[in-house]
Amino acid sequence: MRDDQLADVIKQALQGKQVHDVKILVQSCYGGGLLDDIGAALNGLGVPWVAGSASEANQVSWGPSNAAVGATNRGDFWTDALLPGIGKGGNIGQAIDNADANNARGDLEDGVRASGNGGNTITWDGAVSHYAVLFAGNPDRKRHHNDISNMASALADAWSGHPHDINPIAGGSKQDLIDAINKAASFLDAGEQLVLYITDHGDTEFDIDEWWEYWVGAWDGIVYDGFTVQPPLHDGWATGLSLQAQTYSAGESSTEPAPYLKLTGGGTSAQALAPSWDIYYADTELILPASLEPGEDVLIPVPWDVIGVGNDTILFDAVDPDDQLVVAGVELGSGPITTIPPPDVGGMVELPVGGSDAPASAAGGSGSSAPPYAVIAGASLAAALVALTAGGWYARRRLLR
Repeated sequence: MRDDQLADVIKQALQGKQVHDVKILVQSCYGGGLLDDIGAALNGLGVPWVAGSASEANQVSWGPSNAAVGATNRGDFWTDALLPGIGKGGNIGQAIDNADANNARGDLEDGVRASGNGGNTITWDGAVSHYAVLFAGNPDRKRHHNDISNMASALADAWSGHPHDINPIAGGSKQDLIDAINKAASFLDAGEQLVLYITDHGDTEFDIDEWWEYWVGAWDGIVYDGFTVQPPLHDGWATGLSLQAQTYSAGESSTEPAPYLKLTGGGTSAQALAPSWDIYYADTELILPASLEPGEDVLIPVPWDVIGVGNDTILFDAVDPDDQLVVAGVELGSGPITTIPPPDVGGMVELPVGGSDAPASAAGGSGSSAPPYAVIAGASLAAALVALTAGGWYARRRLLR
């Protein structure tokens, strides 16, 4: 589920509801990138909220190997550092700060904290009742299961003596998460707190049509012969894919690196792809299906070792120079990323969100830079590409698995 989709689910679930406050905690890779959209949604509803993540939008997050976990209840490093701060009367923002300071591998990941609508004063038990949704979509490591059970135990202790419900989901679909959030919302009132905790894999994604609209202007979805995009990817792409390959090779993950280019069909009828079109990532020709149906999502595999290594260019080449392809969307996705640390501490990043309690400091790559839109909109595509790279654009979208 994309970050903007998750934010919409939360917004729709809470629309018209009364809730004491909301707490969002994200262990997954690239988790800091989830917080801006969620924060904006909650700010719009006037709901007090506080959020924290293990890593920035351009960073993977870390946890011990299965062998290191063994028969213990060890979880991911940031979650394990957060657990001691979950207690009666404790301020959540302070607990998030302490988790970052005490993270056993804070040299590898930088935590993110954000809040809004007075959320910097929220405590773990500062309400009459409580509801928690604890979610892991694909918990294929021991630590992911431990994250869920450890968080459930810590919250149950903090909420002892208060009415509370804890819904742990250790293995679930996008719809399971939506259903769980909607179910939680059905119980909410002005005296109830909501916690959403997410662990296991995270993805990062570059949304080309969104990027085009942001920097250049409304895109008609027409791909022509020679259409070229040079996505300025953050360092977390190459790092995450390389680490996923190592994790898979070490037998610590059942998932090979699986980046992809996603085309969503536009128009009103089927369009030919192979052999009418060739698509290249860098100098590598991608294997295409024969056709693209209206509304269909086609995932085209991209070799993981050509991404983020200095030549991130996507080229659409038509056999007939007059041919055009109509698309409703084009996205580059990393596929699921999970990591284990090298054998063997970073700092807190305040994520500025409009209307939030966080200071207006740099987000450290947890969003996008924004030079004047009018300048970009009036520029040529080539000039816009240069401006994009210089501006340090980070693909905003993060995904949950």
